[in-house]
Amino acid sequence: MNSFDYHKWQRWFPESADERPVQPVRRGRSTKIILVVAAVLALFIVLGISKGFYTEWLWFSSLGYGSVYTTILKTRVLIFFAAAIIFCILFLGNLALAIRFAPKTEAHFWPWAIMGRLQRTSKLGIIMGTAVLSLIFGLVAQGNWEVVLRFFNAQPFGITDPVFHREVGFYVFSLPFLHLLRGWFLAALIVSLIGSGVVYFLSYSVQRLRFDFARPVLAHVGGLVIAILGLFAWGYWLGIWELVFSTRGVVFGAGYADMHAKLPAQWILLAVVLICMALLVVYIVRRNRRWLYYGIGGWIVAAIIVGGIFPSAVQRFQVEPNELVRETPYIEYNIQFTREAFALSRVEEQPFPAEESPSSQDIAQNEVTINNIRLWDHRPLKDTYNHIQAIRLYYDFNDVDVDRRANSGL
Repeated sequence: MNSFDYHKWQRWFPESADERPVQPVRRGRSTKIILVVAAVLALFIVLGISKGFYTEWLWFSSLGYGSVYTTILKTRVLIFFAAAIIFCILFLGNLALAIRFAPKTEAHFWPWAIMGRLQRTSKLGIIMGTAVLSLIFGLVAQGNWEVVLRFFNAQPFGITDPVFHREVGFYVFSLPFLHLLRGWFLAALIVSLIGSGVVYFLSYSVQRLRFDFARPVLAHVGGLVIAILGLFAWGYWLGIWELVFSTRGVVFGAGYADMHAKLPAQWILLAVVLICMALLVVYIVRRNRRWLYYGIGGWIVAAIIVGGIFPSAVQRFQVEPNELVRETPYIEYNIQFTREAFALSRVEEQPFPAEESPSSQDIAQNEVTINNIRLWDHRPLKDTYNHIQAIRLYYDFNDVDVDRRANSGL
């Protein structure tokens, strides 16, 4: 390296913390420009959103449903601020813990000048990043306002499902909200874990490509991972109730493969995740990685074999060869609840005294109809054929051979 290159490197990337960059950093003017541009963009965004809200309010008010739209708008605003504040507290709380537990040393892997610039811009970056992420998580949450309103205004249907014997209102009002809650917190914890990981990565020194984490750091990161695993376990538990919406079988709803393969698979995967959580606690306390690797590997294998291959194999080799017998109870459930949903169970059946043998007088009085009578009605005949073929054809006839019998007496 020649003299010019060396001094240029020294000026921007000094080797020790005692050396200072020779050029001062001027950031007052650039900061003002950034703030002005951000304010203008925010103003345009707010005006665009307000225009849409105002148009919707005029339309609802013209139909006499202004109060309905007001309720929707209040709910969306409340959900937005609640979600944004919760995420802000969760994210900043984890960053604060990461900054507190990060080692206070100057022996960084990164050059001092880069660390100096990162430290100078870290506060502004954290504030702006948290604001943007809180905005995103708030917008995602308020977009599901209908799910939230259904949950808080749930009403019982007065009927239970025949598979799990739970009130039908749970599947309509509560289950979607629980899925929303679980997905939102899972994303928030993953983002918080990534943010904390960045803080630790920039703070630690690298020796032989190994990070020597202190116990508080392991406890913090491990706690986040345990919480994420807990949400995965919760997802498997919610997936059990989701089986009533399965489309695997011949009819909509839980079928034979769902109840005899997918259901036990969900419980097994739930247990495996709980075991992984316990092994992670053991790793944090005793620094024993071997069993943690076994647990994670077992979870991956169980998810592939138990959660994927096993239910498909049951459907292919047990259900499809004898589908009518296997699926009959679940077809009956489907018919029963379809009748309930369309109120067909409340239809009153009355006998109609039809005579099977018409008299000669009836034929004489309806001569035109008799002379033009159809052999069959195409509408019910088509439905009948479709219904017969709805289950499955188990055998294929490729061709038909014609045989002859000789009659010697002719």
